[in-house]
Order: sequence, then structure tokens, then C-alpha cells
Amino acid sequence: MNGFPSCLKEVNIKFHVIDALYNKGMAGIEVKAKTAEGEKTKVTDEGGFAPIGPFVPGEAITVDVAKDGYDAVSQTLTADENVDFDMVGLNPTSSEMRLILTWGPTPSDLDSRIKFFDASGDEICKLYWNNKKCDDYASLDVDVSNGGDNGPETITIKNVPEGVKVLYYIYDYSNKIGRDMTWSQAEAKATVWGPNGGGSHVVPLAKDDLNGERYYTVGCFDSTGYASFQKVANSASSPTLSNCP
Repeated sequence: MNGFPSCLKEVNIKFHVIDALYNKGMAGIEVKAKTAEGEKTKVTDEGGFAPIGPFVPGEAITVDVAKDGYDAVSQTLTADENVDFDMVGLNPTSSEMRLILTWGPTPSDLDSRIKFFDASGDEICKLYWNNKKCDDYASLDVDVSNGGDNGPETITIKNVPEGVKVLYYIYDYSNKIGRDMTWSQAEAKATVWGPNGGGSHVVPLAKDDLNGERYYTVGCFDSTGYASFQKVANSASSPTLSNCP
């Protein structure tokens, strides 16, 4: 069993590399998976898939993916006998800020949403599946409602006016989290990408409570965009400005 203890199950992970703006698999991309034991590599097939393994349950895996014209991705995950899939969303480098949500096969529908508030704290626009454009502020580019293994949810931030504050949050539209499963079990993470390859913030949606809270606040920012992003990373009963620092 390649040196594996007989009591442990081998973990093999199918990585899916996609263009997060167009929700398309990307072929010919090298995926590197490093552990304390060394590095395994695989090039994605025509659908953007790269199966890599075996790994030892519990070991840390650093996944690196890079392609010209896209922001390089480096993420760390833990090998788990119950997790055999991981989506890697590549962000096309641009002058705009981008918010990319990925998650596992369940629940079927997590909504990536943002709200804009004016200087008085009044809501001026909500971006979500039924309103995919907030003036020239932002757009919802990809909306998925049949499981996170079918693609990301992607938002592009174009312009935040002076004095406006933005709340970035996730909503469990499928009504599973908080009742039948936890946020942590959704295997979700939100990545906030700065413009012009300026870096990223990765926020795992981690919460183990079954408290009925279907909202998860990722973070907040103001008119300066990425530079002002403040991570919140906590579940909530409602998406309000009071959730922001």
C-alpha cells in the first residue's frame, strides 16, 4: 500500500481547475500538490480535471496552480477520507477586485451576495441572483444552484463610491446549513482578489454550530476596495452593517 498504515484509507483528490469568471474547465494546467513527503504533479485534462494522490489522511497539502494572465493560486487543505474533490478557481488578472466563492458538493445552493450602504448606514443596493448588477458598482458574473462542484459564484467589484461601505456575505439558499449540516461541512471558502495581481485574502467558511444561522459574513470594505478589506469570518442570523468591524 505504498507505505500507508493498513488502518488508514488512501486519499485521492480530483482537482478541478476552472476559469472563475466564465466557469469553464481549463485544460493543460499543471497542478502541484506538496506534502511533507514531497510533491506530486498532474496536468489537467480537457475538462480541467487533475486526479492526484494518494495522500495520508490528516496530512497538510499545499496546492499551487499558475497560468499566464491569471492570478496564481496557493491554497492549503488537509487530506480527509471524506473529501475527494477540490475546485481551484483561477481569477483572470484585471484592474478590478473580484470575489470568488467555492464549496463542496453540498449544499446545492450557496449564494454569494454583497450589500452597499451609504454614509448614513442606509442600504443602497443588494447584489444577488435576482439582481445581478448594482449600477456601475458591481456585477454577479457566475451564479451556481446545483452544487459547488459544478462551479463557483463570482462577483466583480467595479467601483465603490466615496463614503460607501460594502458587506460581503454568503447565504445558504438551500436551507441545509444550521439544521442538517454545519458551515464547516460545506467545505466552502471565499477568496477576495485584489486588482492587478495585488494579492488575495482566503476566508474559509468555518463554523461547527447547528444554530440555524444561514448567513455567513466574509468581510467588509470601503471605497478603497481591496486595501480596506477586513475579514469577519462568522455566521450570522441576518446580513446587516452591524456585522462589519
